[in-house]
Amino acid sequence: MLEEFESVAKKLEADFEATQRLTHSGVKGQAREKEVARNFLQPYLPSRYSIGTGLVVDSKAETSRQQDLVIFDRFNSPTLQDHGDNQIFFAEQVFAAIEVKSKINKVGLDDLFVKAQSLAKLEKRTTGIVSIAPGFNIATSTPPVAVFGFAYQSSIALESARDYLQSASANKRTPEWPIAILLLRDPNNESGVIVSVDASNIGKIQVLPTDEMRFGSVKTSTPGKALLYFYFILMARLQVNGLAAPPPDFQQYARAAGLGDPELSIGVDSLKGTRIEWKGAKVEIDDTIRMRDLLAKLSSNSPMPDDEIFELFWLSQNIIQIDAGFRDGTIFLVDGQPWLDVSPNNVNKGLKEWRLGIKNSMYWKDLTKFVDLIRFIRSGSSFVEIRELTTDTQLFGWKGPVKK
Repeated sequence: MLEEFESVAKKLEADFEATQRLTHSGVKGQAREKEVARNFLQPYLPSRYSIGTGLVVDSKAETSRQQDLVIFDRFNSPTLQDHGDNQIFFAEQVFAAIEVKSKINKVGLDDLFVKAQSLAKLEKRTTGIVSIAPGFNIATSTPPVAVFGFAYQSSIALESARDYLQSASANKRTPEWPIAILLLRDPNNESGVIVSVDASNIGKIQVLPTDEMRFGSVKTSTPGKALLYFYFILMARLQVNGLAAPPPDFQQYARAAGLGDPELSIGVDSLKGTRIEWKGAKVEIDDTIRMRDLLAKLSSNSPMPDDEIFELFWLSQNIIQIDAGFRDGTIFLVDGQPWLDVSPNNVNKGLKEWRLGIKNSMYWKDLTKFVDLIRFIRSGSSFVEIRELTTDTQLFGWKGPVKK
C-alpha cells in the first residue's frame, strides 16, 4: 500500500509541475483540483462516495462558499444541480469538503477556517431514519460536514503552520475547524499532515469536533507517507457517517424554494371511507361529509326531522371535537338576550343519551326545548349563540336564514 501511495504522490507532483506552464491561475487551480480527484480520491474511495465541486445548500436556503472538492453520497441522494464544474448539493448528502491549494500560506490557512464556517452554518435536517429494507428502519445521526486541506506546497514550515492554526482557532467554534491538512512539501522539503487532536488525550487524532480540540502535526519522511496518513484520517472521518446517510427532508427544501405547504385537494367520492387526524384523534371523513350535508339542510327550507338536528349537534361535538360550548359554565343567548329555558350542558347530556338510544329521559324535555329553539331560528333571521360565562366569550353562533 505504501508503495502505491508513493507512486500516487509522485504522479501528483509531476502533474503539478506540468501545470506550471498554464498562465491562467483559475484554470491552473482547477486542473490541480481535478488531478487530486482523479489520481488520489476516485481510485481509493469506496464506490458509495462521489466527488464533485460546487456549492452546498440547506433547507433554509443558506449557501456555502464554493468548495473545491466535495465528497458526497450520490447513491442515496440526488445532486440538486449538476452543470459539470458547477454543482449544487444538499447539505445532508455531503460528508466532507477538501480545499486544494497549490501553495498554502497564512492567508490560505485562514481561508480553510472561512470554508469551514460556511459549511458549519448549514443545517442538516433529515428524517433521521434510514430504510435498510422494507419494514427495517434504523435511526441515524448527521455529523457536520468535515473540512480538509490539501496543499501541494507550503510557504510555511509544517510546525509553524500547525502553531498558526492553533493560534487562529482560539476564537473559533469547534465545528468550524478543519480536520486535517496535508502538506506534500513545505519550505524545508519536508512532508506531513496537520491533524486535530483531543486535549484530554493528545495521542488521539480527533475526526469529530469537540470542545477540547487542538492542532498537532505528523512529520513523514516522504510525500507518499504523508498522503497515506491523510487518506487514513479522511477514511476514519467518512466512516463516522455509518453505512447509510439519512435522506434530506425534501418538504423543507420545497418550502425554502418558495413552494410553501402544498394545497392538497381530493374529490369527495375519493374521501369516502377514509379518516384524518384532528386534534390528536382519528376522524371519519364520512362523518364530516354527513355533518356538512346536515348543516346545508339546516340553513335551507328542507324539512328536518328532530333526529337529524340531534345528529348534527352530536357530530359537531363528539366527532369533530369542536368546543361549541355545550358544557357546564355556558349559556344560550338569542339576539343578545339570555335564553334560560335550558342550559347547553343539559342539551349535551341529552344528546349523549339520545345517541345511546335512551329517550324520554330526564333530559328529553331539554332536547325538545332545544329543537323548538332551532326551529324558531330556522324560521327567521334571529341569532343564537353560546357564550362562556366566566370570560364572556362566544363559543358558538348561528344566524337563521331570512325567508322570502
